[in-house]
Amino acid sequence: MDLAFRKADKENAMRVTLHLRECSDCFREVSDYLHRFNARRALRFKVIAAAAIVLVVATSLLLQSQFQKVSSVPQTASGGSLEAVKPLTNDMPSVGTQIAKVEVPLPVVDYTVASPTRGPKPPETASESLVLQGKRLRVRIHLPLGSATGEYEVRLHRKADKKEVLRAYRSAAKENHFILTIEDDFAKFRPGAYLLAIFPPGWKEEVQAHPVRIVSSLRN
Repeated sequence: MDLAFRKADKENAMRVTLHLRECSDCFREVSDYLHRFNARRALRFKVIAAAAIVLVVATSLLLQSQFQKVSSVPQTASGGSLEAVKPLTNDMPSVGTQIAKVEVPLPVVDYTVASPTRGPKPPETASESLVLQGKRLRVRIHLPLGSATGEYEVRLHRKADKKEVLRAYRSAAKENHFILTIEDDFAKFRPGAYLLAIFPPGWKEEVQAHPVRIVSSLRN
């Protein structure tokens, strides 16, 4: 047995070797011990290899889990330390709300129609000329007393060639004080003389136009 597991000294090993040449039973016993020794050594190597594989897989999974946690946390704009981002709440206005707060209101131009504009004949009290700057404006047309409730058609024509450059439909009623509001960028129209025509609800005939001047800037 000592020879099988390589524990015998040189002298004993020689004696045992000579004996094994003559005794077949002892030879089979030693062979059995050698086989068991090699099997134990192979099993030990397999256990060590399996443990190493398990350790490598566990380490890989741990590193992957830590990497995913780090990747899920957004970085700050400076690229430095990481910090969590809180969701938007009612106390934190959205981008659209912030823009609306700083939006500059449009300049308002009020124009009062002196009298009803039905028919081609000029009214007894002529309306003053409406002067509009060549930029985006909110024009409020105040209709005269006794105007009908309903949808009005508003047209703007160039005076030189009567070409229509603007058409809008607006409702007038007691609730909005019979005011027709039109928002547009008048910079797209050439400076010059224009005519403003206002058609009452259901009116299909001619109406008296009101003079309009579009200028690049207000003139005193």
